[in-house]
Amino acid sequence: WLDGQTGYAIVFKSTNQSGKCPWCNTKDVTFQRNLVRSAGAGMNIAGREGGHPFDVDSVTRRLTIRENLVEDINFKGYAGEGRLLQLMGGVKDVTLERNVMVSAGPVSRAISLQRDRSALGLIMRNNVLSHGQYGMIADDLGMGAPALGALPGAQISGNVFVVGRNSGQGGGTTPGFSYASSLAYSAVNRSTRQIVQDATRGVVIDP
Repeated sequence: WLDGQTGYAIVFKSTNQSGKCPWCNTKDVTFQRNLVRSAGAGMNIAGREGGHPFDVDSVTRRLTIRENLVEDINFKGYAGEGRLLQLMGGVKDVTLERNVMVSAGPVSRAISLQRDRSALGLIMRNNVLSHGQYGMIADDLGMGAPALGALPGAQISGNVFVVGRNSGQGGGTTPGFSYASSLAYSAVNRSTRQIVQDATRGVVIDP
């Protein structure tokens, strides 16, 4: 993962790689009912590619990410950052709904944010995520409620952090999230898994 990124299975971004395409952007995308398994990190959603010298006319926007199963992140030797979800670069109008993003392996951050304006107009509801070491954290802002300062206009409700033995301590609670000791109780987990299994039947073949 030395060239460009650190193990994310799914990446959405806008980038003007050659300097000759400022209108290149990612917008109006639905990512739904997919199984993402065994990777160094889960999903990275960036308004624009970080550190790139060429600007774009508009940032990544209007993404719907619904009813996906992401599991076994940073697990069994898939080296990476161990982050389930990363939002950065001022991405606009992202909806995350009824996704299950969990791992039995070490998770460093369930939700990783930048210090300022990681995402604008985020809607995040009824998702289940492994809490990992830091849960939701924004660089220089901290964990839990302070991290919401990086998400102007966010609507966050009905989500669950699964707090296991590898979870970090402290940092306070995160508004819009409840906390559970296992996945067993969660209706969202059960229904999403069934939806994804039905949608991928005959496509995904386990060894």
